[in-house]
Amino acid sequence: MSKVSKNLKKIRTEKKLTQDALAEKMHVTRQAISNWENDKTKPDIESLEMLAKVLEVDIEELIYGEKKEVIISQDKTKQKNRIKITLAVVGSIFVASGLAILFFGFWQEFSISLQTAFSVIPMLAGQAVALYTYLKKKDSPSWRESASIIWTIGTVATIALVDGVHNISWSYADYLVIDSVLLIPILFIFGSVVPLAFYYYMSVHIATIGTWQNLLFSLLFFAIGILYTYYLSRDKDDVRGKIAQWITMIASIPQVAVLIYAGSSVDILAESMSVRFAGLLSFFLCVYIVSMDNTVVTSPYKPISAIGICGTMLALSLGTIFDAPNMTGDNLIGFVISIVLYIAIPLVVVAVKREDFEDEPFKIAKIVIPFLIIGLTFVHALVEEYVEPVVSWDTKYLIYDIIYYIGAALTMAFGGMLVYQGVKEIKILTINLGLLTVFAQLLGIYANVGDNNMFIFGGLLVNFGGAIIFINWKMLSIKKSRQEQLNGGGTDA
Repeated sequence: MSKVSKNLKKIRTEKKLTQDALAEKMHVTRQAISNWENDKTKPDIESLEMLAKVLEVDIEELIYGEKKEVIISQDKTKQKNRIKITLAVVGSIFVASGLAILFFGFWQEFSISLQTAFSVIPMLAGQAVALYTYLKKKDSPSWRESASIIWTIGTVATIALVDGVHNISWSYADYLVIDSVLLIPILFIFGSVVPLAFYYYMSVHIATIGTWQNLLFSLLFFAIGILYTYYLSRDKDDVRGKIAQWITMIASIPQVAVLIYAGSSVDILAESMSVRFAGLLSFFLCVYIVSMDNTVVTSPYKPISAIGICGTMLALSLGTIFDAPNMTGDNLIGFVISIVLYIAIPLVVVAVKREDFEDEPFKIAKIVIPFLIIGLTFVHALVEEYVEPVVSWDTKYLIYDIIYYIGAALTMAFGGMLVYQGVKEIKILTINLGLLTVFAQLLGIYANVGDNNMFIFGGLLVNFGGAIIFINWKMLSIKKSRQEQLNGGGTDA
């Protein structure tokens, strides 16, 4: 790829585009284009594909200066290694889940000292992953983000376990303050941005407790978050700074609202699990929209946001949609403010990125469904507050079932769309995410029906496992066949 810099400059000049104009079309900075043309840095595969699309040339012209049969694909050995790693991870998840169930089954049999010792294992495991990443994989954004998330989860889990063992009388706000303090070094050590969203989440909820001490803590933590965002944004070519700016902008709106109404009309934020998940869904939706058709912010943020959308939609549909709070007086005002914010913020992002939705009904549908799920949370709360007291028991649960199955249908439709997109684009991760979303919702429906027939449950597992194996095998076969045809080794069908 040594000729890319010269070819890029030559083609850009022939197209009569300035570096600024090309940078705007590519959604990158002018400095990034300059670095590519001066051979200071090299564009990755996704950037090369985007450059070819923007400049309306074949990708091989960018690389060689002329048309050639070029295959931009991963080395077969790397593909095999990825498959092995994937299988190892899946197997590890099952083994870890089984060990966790066995471990906690005997938890009460352990002495207090052993329980205390075991409580710090999650934090130590997170730190071990973080240390390995810092020493071996520090230059990989995906590894940095993953390590920071694992370290964060391990730290929070350890604090919760220690509290459970020793029955420490900590309030919810105390937990959040301690977690926020411990999260600060994790952020700065790895320069990670995904945990920044959870950091702001803690800051907002500390303010909902309403005491002046908590308001000061909330302001202090949010100020540190802004400082951290500035720290990441110093390098204009660093994508983490751009993502951190979006996260800070999104978080600032509920933060200001909570500070204005803290202690009174937004107590709802601290009380309702469904509202918390609605807020997380709103955040993941924003990040997903920002990362669409943008090679700069696609990985690893788009996969994380896609998983976050599926997870929070399932959480709302499977259980927390029944967690509507008791809304009276100021609580109703706070709830309305919260839901309006959670719907309005992604709408603003959609307006900013509206060019990505022109003549793309499939993309529009994938964004509309999470909006509808957020709206269902609001509808259920209103039903519980204003309809439940004046209807019969049977009527109440009929309404709840209707709301639940609408949410379930929307969630499965979203999973089906992911499967369709993955099959169309041969993206195995997208296919599996869609399949898992559909399967989790089917299990939720099975649990909601209340039939504990193990034959039905076993049938669901067998059919889902078979679908996973068949679709993955088929997609890998199609991918291999296409690569062989590109290599000249395939035959015409």
